[in-house]
Amino acid sequence: MSDLKCPTQQELDHMSHAEKDALIRVLFARLEALESRLKELEGKVEKTSRNSSKPPSSEGLKRQAAQPREAGSKPNGGQPGHAGVTLAWSGAAGCSGSIAPDRFLRLWPVAGGSAR
Repeated sequence: MSDLKCPTQQELDHMSHAEKDALIRVLFARLEALESRLKELEGKVEKTSRNSSKPPSSEGLKRQAAQPREAGSKPNGGQPGHAGVTLAWSGAAGCSGSIAPDRFLRLWPVAGGSAR
């Protein structure tokens, strides 16, 4: 687009009627070009892969807004009337026995060490 400079009042006073008509025609042509460019850009903004035949890869790396899930109609938990089964608590926590270091090395030799 060409750079148009706004004429001062003094410059407008010195212009002939034909020069003013030419300026008006140039301004209207510029206005028409800018309006068509605006329509083109607004059309591009409105088109997405969801509402046109554009592939999703053409939209770049931006993430879509997450759509919240609706709450389910079923209640949480197991079936009504079912007796649940869980493991009973044991009296001792952790291992039931201890492993001596030399016994451990016999069972699982360490790399670089010797097995007894």
